[in-house]
Amino acid sequence: MGPLKAATFMAKVRSLKSKGKTPLTFSIDEAIKDIAGVDTELDLVTIVLTDGGESTRGAKPYEAAARLAASRKGMKVHVVGFDINEDDWKEQLEKTAAAGHGQYFPVKKSSDLMNALQLVTVGTTDYVLKDKAGAEIYRGKVGDRRELPEGKYTFSLELNGKKEEKTVWVNTDVVSHVTLSLAKFLKN
Repeated sequence: MGPLKAATFMAKVRSLKSKGKTPLTFSIDEAIKDIAGVDTELDLVTIVLTDGGESTRGAKPYEAAARLAASRKGMKVHVVGFDINEDDWKEQLEKTAAAGHGQYFPVKKSSDLMNALQLVTVGTTDYVLKDKAGAEIYRGKVGDRRELPEGKYTFSLELNGKKEEKTVWVNTDVVSHVTLSLAKFLKN
């Protein structure tokens, strides 16, 4: 346990391989043991990354998430569900995140997975969208979707005292995305 080091964390996430079983309740209960010796003044967040629902018959991951959230002040249990296609699994994961005072992030592909992990580790932040003349035309939260007419825009983001601007072109009849790596905004 220690402060978040973005590169180390992301390397660990990339190395994970699915084994076909999903003992969510056991894993969450193990997290309670893992954090028992951590200074209670430190803010902690738990991220449950899964590609399925609970595989242990009778286990209730939402109860484990509630126990984990209650184990220390301010604890949140976020759940990232990768390619969850079963409605009962989705409901279970949403209920687990809610019981842990966290959010559920459904993702379908690896780039969405990385974005969800960045959101739960960095949080959400505001951005500013400027037109080609540099005038602010919109202010929103990272993850917002916005329809824009064709043209050149500048996307500006500031987080942890670091700022980045990215120029984007919006073309007619094509969906345009702005992608920034929020990991570089983390303090090491």
